Amino acid sequence: MSPSHSLSRRIRAYGEAVQLAQRGRSITEISNETGMPDATIRGWLRHGRRPWTRYELFRPTSSDQLSYVIGVYMGDGSISRWRNRFSLRLNVKDKEFADKFSSTCAQILGREPYSVRHVEDRDNYETNCRKRVFLQVPRARAPWAGSVRARASVWLCEGFGR
Repeated sequence: MSPSHSLSRRIRAYGEAVQLAQRGRSITEISNETGMPDATIRGWLRHGRRPWTRYELFRPTSSDQLSYVIGVYMGDGSISRWRNRFSLRLNVKDKEFADKFSSTCAQILGREPYSVRHVEDRDNYETNCRKRVFLQVPRARAPWAGSVRARASVWLCEGFGR
């Protein structure tokens, strides 16, 4: 099973994995029976991960906070991707601005504020919002938009039409 499988299939496999573990099966045996990778089973059973957390969907809705984040992103922010990790980044001279951006992203996503760190060699402050579902920019929604910034703008603003 790959991450592209449906959420319901992953939840069923999780339930089966928990039951098999309670019966004393090893991670390898559970992996073979459920068709899930060993690392996924290990994450579920030993590290407390849940299959539904990676599938939480961010649905943009009109709000002052989302308008603020879009404005900051369009003006001073950037989206970067390293391997399969997305990050909405902000590098600025004003610490209060970075703090406000960090706390606003956290409000939208319902979590604790992201950290703001001082980058001494550039004398600026940096914060990274790393919620993948918040940052994924589907090409199908704006195939004409060549840049990630253009696609993100279309995708984020779709919520305003609802």
